[in-house]
Amino acid sequence: MIKSLRISCIFFILISFLTFLLNCSQFKQNNPIASNGIIDLSTWNPNIESINLKGNWEFCWDQWIPPNAEESQWKENCNGFYPVPAYWKFYNIPGKIYLLLVRLRID
Repeated sequence: MIKSLRISCIFFILISFLTFLLNCSQFKQNNPIASNGIIDLSTWNPNIESINLKGNWEFCWDQWIPPNAEESQWKENCNGFYPVPAYWKFYNIPGKIYLLLVRLRID
């Protein structure tokens, strides 16, 4: 009797654990990663999920570049592409904020 109860408990725990693992895979998000400052959000639904801005982003130190600026102004004032968030998480610049400019390109 005790042996069959023990087997039933182990079986129940095993089935519960497997069910949990299978259900967790449904919540996995396939977030796109930015490459050279470009991220493809064509399959993203903002009503359902958030977006992680991980990837390589263009960095313009201590520069304000207006959204309507020409591409040449970006090239003159920007210092290249750097990984986010790994590269910047150790930086603390008092009184500074990080800005993200989103330029939509409709092909």
